[in-house]
Order: sequence, then C-alpha cells, then structure tokens
Amino acid sequence: MGVSRMRVRLFALAVAALLFAAPSTTAQAANPEEIVLRYFESIQAGDWEEAARYLDPEELAVFKGMMLSLFEAEEGGELLLAVFGEGTTVEDLRDATAGELFARIMDFYSLFLFEPVSAGFDSIQVLGSVPEGEGAVHVVTRMWMHVQGVPVNSVEVITLRRGSSGWFIAFEEELSGMIRVFESVLSGALE
Repeated sequence: MGVSRMRVRLFALAVAALLFAAPSTTAQAANPEEIVLRYFESIQAGDWEEAARYLDPEELAVFKGMMLSLFEAEEGGELLLAVFGEGTTVEDLRDATAGELFARIMDFYSLFLFEPVSAGFDSIQVLGSVPEGEGAVHVVTRMWMHVQGVPVNSVEVITLRRGSSGWFIAFEEELSGMIRVFESVLSGALE
C-alpha cells in the first residue's frame, strides 16, 4: 500500500516552514547578517547539510526528537519509506545527527515540491537588523524567488539567537506549528 500523494505533499509543505526559519565554525565566526546570507547560499546550492550548520543546535535537536517520535508512531512506515527510501529504519534515523536528519528531509522536500513546480530561490538581500537584548537579533531580508517562471519577492524577518559558540538561526515558533501538521498528516486527518 503506497502513501497517498496528498499525505506526502502535506508533509513536504510542513517541512517548508524550516526554509524561512532556519553548528559549525563557519557559523561561530560570522555576524548574524552573514549567517543569514550563508544559510540561503547553502539552500540555493541544495547543500542542506551546510544549511543545517546555521540552525540553532538546541532547536535542531528538538526537530530530530520530534521527527523520531512521529516516524515511530506512524503505522506501516509509509511516510518513512517515501521520505528515506527502502531499507531505512527508525533506528537509522536515531543514529543520524540532527543535521543529517534535517538534510535528508530537506532533500526529499526539495525534490518533491520544488522540482515539479519549477520553484527556487534566486537571491536574498539583507536590509538590516534589529537587536533584541543581548541574546537575539532579527535580520530583515528581501528574498527573490521564482515559481513556474514567475518572479516573486517578499520581505522576511529571520531571528537568530546567540549560543555559547556564536549566532544561530532560530525556528522554535515554526517548529510547534510543524508538529501539529505532521501529527495531522500521520493521523490521516488532512487526507
């Protein structure tokens, strides 16, 4: 029995929230505006492992735990098969780093959603940043994208938090919404 196309598409749409949310030495040495630019350069290049390095490590660990819980709770493993392919087990996901798991899910997402509709990021411009206390900064950007050859642009605010080793992109708010969508997809409520 195959996973329904709608169920897989809803999963992919929920993961999309990470694109606009989003640890390595590259992240540690850069200022928040540089991190946002590097993150989107990684997305443009399709290098999701590199993109994961700019995400808040604590929130990335929460993401991994959430994904493990959802795949463990799924009856039949249809979504696990659709996202990771034949032979992948929940144990394999447990053994992966949070960044590796994020990258594999985003690889699936980009193949499933971007390619069929010919969508992608073209460029990003940092318009400025607004500090919030000592531990957070909001970077304001203008993003240019294309969908089916139609140019689209939008202003996005990306929040970064200072960690013990530098600045990282926060996606905590998007994560709580994603959890509800994933749970609905797995329960079949959105089919």
